[in-house]
Amino acid sequence: MTQDPRAMLRTLSVFTLVAASSLPATSLAASPKAERIAGYKASKLADATIKDALQAGNVSAVSEPAEAMAAFAARLTSLYPREVGDAFVSPSMEAILKNFPDFAQKADAFAASSRDLADRAAAGSPDLVQMRAALENLQASCLACHRSYLGR
Repeated sequence: MTQDPRAMLRTLSVFTLVAASSLPATSLAASPKAERIAGYKASKLADATIKDALQAGNVSAVSEPAEAMAAFAARLTSLYPREVGDAFVSPSMEAILKNFPDFAQKADAFAASSRDLADRAAAGSPDLVQMRAALENLQASCLACHRSYLGR
């Protein structure tokens, strides 16, 4: 039986994010920047995995990627420096640091919506309609930040 390579990549990314989120903070990434980048990429793949699972009506496949995303989202603000420093290169980083309270509010919305989705997925008998609504809320929280800090 052959699998879709994209589905296999998503699954691998989700497992990587789950494994990384269970490690002590000191053993995660070489730097907060590397952890942010890896977390954002894994979250994007987790979102696609969750969307595919819900479209297929497979709510049981949502739990692991949602939990991994919630673990990353809970750490997000701690992965941003409070001062620019010498390694600063990103225009979005500059915008985030200039308006960190707004970014923190958006990051909190991402954390809350991803936690809500993970909790719904872990429920004994999750409701597909509620899961889809929770995913839409999660995606809206991502878009709010993207629009403010990435201009897209």
